[in-house]
Order: sequence, then C-alpha cells, then structure tokens
Amino acid sequence: TRWSKYRTGENKRGSLNDHLMAWGGTYRLAAMQELSEDDLKWLDSVSQPSAQVVLKNASGSCRIDGIMNSNEEIHLSGSVNCAGIQANLLKVSGSCNVSGDIAAETITTSGIIHCQGLMNAENISITFTNTGSAESIGGSNIQIIRSDSQIKSGGIFHFLAKTFNNPDGFFDVKDSIEGDMILLENVSTKSVTGRVVTIGPGCDIDHVSYIESVSISPEAGVGAVDQIMM
Repeated sequence: TRWSKYRTGENKRGSLNDHLMAWGGTYRLAAMQELSEDDLKWLDSVSQPSAQVVLKNASGSCRIDGIMNSNEEIHLSGSVNCAGIQANLLKVSGSCNVSGDIAAETITTSGIIHCQGLMNAENISITFTNTGSAESIGGSNIQIIRSDSQIKSGGIFHFLAKTFNNPDGFFDVKDSIEGDMILLENVSTKSVTGRVVTIGPGCDIDHVSYIESVSISPEAGVGAVDQIMM
C-alpha cells in the first residue's frame, strides 16, 4: 500500500501529536523510491523513537528515527539509518545502521550492518566485507563469515568497506553470541555459547561454551573453552 494513502494531505498534516493520534504512530511505505523529496523531508520531520515505519524496500539513502516494521520482507540495498527493525525476513545488501534491536525470523546480509542492540533471529547469515558490529546476537542457526572476494572485486562493496573501514577486519560483537548451530570466521566477541560451535580462522574470542561439540581453528584466538553438561 502506498505510504501517501496513510498520511494526511499536504495542507492537513497538522502537528505530530495529531498525526500520531490519527494514524496510531505507524507510517506505511511500499518502497522508498516511490517517495518524493518532500515526502522524505516530511517523514523525517515526524519520525520519532515511538513511531513505527512499515517498509518493504529501501534502495536510496534514508534516515528513520522510528522502527522499521514489516510482517513480510524488508530488503535494504541502499544506506539506511533507523532506530530498530522488526520483520519476518530481513535482507541487507547495502549499508544499515540500527541504533536499537533487530528482530526477525531470518536475517541475511551481504553488505555492512551495525546494530547497537540485540540482533535476534531463528536463522542469521552474515557475510561482511571488512566491518560490521552488533551489541549481542541470539538465534538458532548463526553463520558469520567475511567475504574477501567482495573487497577485492571493487564496486559498491569495496567502496563501503573503505568508507567504514575496520583495519582488523572483524565483525565485532560487543557482548555475546548465543545459539544452537554456530559458525564464525573473523569475529571478535567476549563470549560464544552454543550446542555445536565452529570457530574459524581470524576469530578473537574470550570464552567459548558448547554442549555437544566444538571445533577451533589454529588460526583463531580463544581464551577459554568449556563444555556445558546437560
């Protein structure tokens, strides 16, 4: 549904409080490229942390102070800054900066993603260039690997990697990673806990806890390892 159908007219926009009362604090967007420059300016002016933005596709550059929310799929192929994301399926092939949490059934990224809160999904597959981060990650199946081929090939991924460069080439998880099946490469974090854990080359992890099995590359740095007895 076109977002313009869910907002008041040009001459009837009124105050932010009037709009939130009338529309329940939800802004519905079909696709970011459908919006005019005036639409984007108005959306930015009324967005606030308590508001939600329902968005299916974003392929330009946008900043949303509210939460992006969709019962279906959100595909971000441009540069997006927002307060949080809730979706069934989240695909990121551009650059995404989230100041809060990300919650989805499936998260797939091949660009750059920074999440200052919890990244939580049943299935998480992150292929990053030379940077990426999250406060913590939780899920069932978690895979985080670095794709050096994207950096070498140039193009948009090379540009993004240079722009948001992490000289160590880590995906940095500030706190912890917890899941069932976990595969990590070039990941830096304090703690990893899972049923079956594979720590690949380039990782820097303080503590690993596993239930069934653990595999650690000789090219990884791991402080302590222990098995959780069920």
